[in-house]
Amino acid sequence: MDTIAKLYNICNPLKPPTKETYVDLCSARGGTSVVSVLERRIRKSDLDSKTYTRLLFSGHLGSGKSTELLRLCEQIKNSPTDRLFPIYMDASKYINYQDVEITEILLALVSSVAETLKQEENIDLEPPYLKKLFGELKDIALSDVELEKAEFSIDKFAKFIFKLKQADNSTRKEVRSRLKPKLSTFLDEINLILSQARVELMKRGYRDLVLIIDNLEKITDDIDPETGHGTYYRIFNVGGQQLCSIEANAVFTVPLPLIYSSERSPIVQKFGEEPIVLPMVKVEDKKGSSCEDGLELMREVLRKRFEVSGISESDVFDSQDIFTNLCHKSGGHVRNLLIYFRSASDYIDKLPFTKEAVQKGIQQHINAYSRSIQENNWELLAKLQLNQDKDIPNDDDHKDMLGDLSILQYMNGGEPWYSVNPVVRELEKFKRAVEKLKNNQAS
Repeated sequence: MDTIAKLYNICNPLKPPTKETYVDLCSARGGTSVVSVLERRIRKSDLDSKTYTRLLFSGHLGSGKSTELLRLCEQIKNSPTDRLFPIYMDASKYINYQDVEITEILLALVSSVAETLKQEENIDLEPPYLKKLFGELKDIALSDVELEKAEFSIDKFAKFIFKLKQADNSTRKEVRSRLKPKLSTFLDEINLILSQARVELMKRGYRDLVLIIDNLEKITDDIDPETGHGTYYRIFNVGGQQLCSIEANAVFTVPLPLIYSSERSPIVQKFGEEPIVLPMVKVEDKKGSSCEDGLELMREVLRKRFEVSGISESDVFDSQDIFTNLCHKSGGHVRNLLIYFRSASDYIDKLPFTKEAVQKGIQQHINAYSRSIQENNWELLAKLQLNQDKDIPNDDDHKDMLGDLSILQYMNGGEPWYSVNPVVRELEKFKRAVEKLKNNQAS
């Protein structure tokens, strides 16, 4: 594999970092370690009184939430004094983001619990209820050939959930209609399974288990024409009652736009916790001046990958300025940094990365924003740019721009503030909107 291909692959934006490539970014994210906050809250729960903690975790897509949750799993599992067993569920493995209801999430959860216990601790949980449920539902999603061999096992149950994700909408609707009348019983059975799991895990030296439900924030918020309610409302507000009925400490990722919607308050009341938000790495301050600490951490994100590839940083870029510009244009968004780097590699045949190659790589993404930003939002972006407080109203337009990364959230200590994405600032439409607003304010 040639050098550029090696760098391209080690910078895959969809793969969490390894131990060798992980960089602790908390000092440039407001100074507080999100993992430490999550861990402290989980450890405060009292198993004897069943006072379970259900945490909501949010942030921009690609900001590093999965990375932090996987670190949380490692820390609580390997604690020398108070070991907890994490059950990490990647929702993308089990659910269809464009068509999902609480029933599929609960099915995925119980499947993930059983799979994880079997694979990591060799604990077999094959309760009669799951066998009965599988028998009642398997004909909906499995083919005739599969049905002939569909005797219950945890592996078969997991395969059924995966097939359900791939099925058409009518298939999932049929599963929901069959399961909905039995939802209360299903929740009781999930809690029975968790209770049985605790008994077995305690024999292996764990105090308790913790559910980590990741990637729920990627759910699409589609409106149901029959009820007029969106998916976020159905899953996290109405469905929050079921999620909070699960007798276990749990962390659920939730969409960032949800935190800025009218649904936040009732959801907080149900879960009993304010959402914890993972902000961007601060590469500049409110006034637009560079933050060297944040830029250095973003450089380190790439530098670690160069080291693992056996390639010297000095061989990768024409100059340090090119490297710094790439990190600045990412806005402190880790996934975008990796995406921009890989895009720039399309314009060179050999090292080093030139200024022209990096500019062309970033320009691809600048052009994409020019097509996706709504016409009425240019003025709103200009207002944020000229707003010294760097605050935003709590409305649908700004909620949407947080969702599509036109606006990025940062943190000074515990105080959030917002900035227009650096690549959006490169657009002529944005520059014209800023000039127009300046002229209007001056006249």
